[in-house]
Amino acid sequence: MNIEKVKDYNARMLALLSTILVLLGVIAIVAIAGVFISDLLPRQRVDNNTLVADDKAEQLVANNLRKHLVSFDAPHLVDTAALLYIIPVKTKQLSRPEDIGEGVMNMYEEEGSFRSSKWKKRTYYYDAFNNLLVYDGHAGITHKILNERVVGTDLTYNYMEKDVLLIFNIVDSDTNNDGEISEQDLSTLHIYSVGNQKLMPLPVSSTTVLNYERVPDKHQLMVTLGVDRNNDGRFDYKNEPTTIVSFDWEHNQVSTVISDELKSELQQIIDRASH
Repeated sequence: MNIEKVKDYNARMLALLSTILVLLGVIAIVAIAGVFISDLLPRQRVDNNTLVADDKAEQLVANNLRKHLVSFDAPHLVDTAALLYIIPVKTKQLSRPEDIGEGVMNMYEEEGSFRSSKWKKRTYYYDAFNNLLVYDGHAGITHKILNERVVGTDLTYNYMEKDVLLIFNIVDSDTNNDGEISEQDLSTLHIYSVGNQKLMPLPVSSTTVLNYERVPDKHQLMVTLGVDRNNDGRFDYKNEPTTIVSFDWEHNQVSTVISDELKSELQQIIDRASH
């Protein structure tokens, strides 16, 4: 037996085994890092949750048909002492319309919305929704917040003094006439006081909500709005302007942050710079 060949073979096998172990270790480290980073990043909405436009929905009802099924997402405890929960209402869109006479209660589908085994408070709800329910755990009573067909987005839970404020955007009509009520239509900012059971919409038309920021120690929001300048029912990010308003929800007042005079001055500067 050639001892040198055996030694050489063993050395090669040991090197190969070491290389495989190193590669497995690198793969494990990358996988663990990926899971850790994904937990730190904001979770994106997993569905669009659109509704057919009102005229199409009315046509379906006239023919005793439905296109959507009511469903519910996981409850969120917003007030521990009062045992108040918020339950987002969602819909499942059927692949084809079905007879309304088939019933509703036996067709609910489980959402599988608990994406973590840990119980923790959320301040942001990422999915779209179609209504919001408030459940009083002490009284065993549940009531809805909205009385119209909407697609809601960007729900935040805001804890202020002795109240919980729900701030969210809703789309309630097919403004761009594409046959669907969706996030592509113009939206309106709404604030709901859980303690007072009061809904307060931002009274500004022909705009869509892009962003908002709470003003510290005040019942006030700084809201960035996209302006539908050509009134086509949609906001064009590339060609249409944005504006900023201040919304005092306690007094239901909207104030301009940038005066018309200042806007005019800025426009004149831009116009002169373009020559």
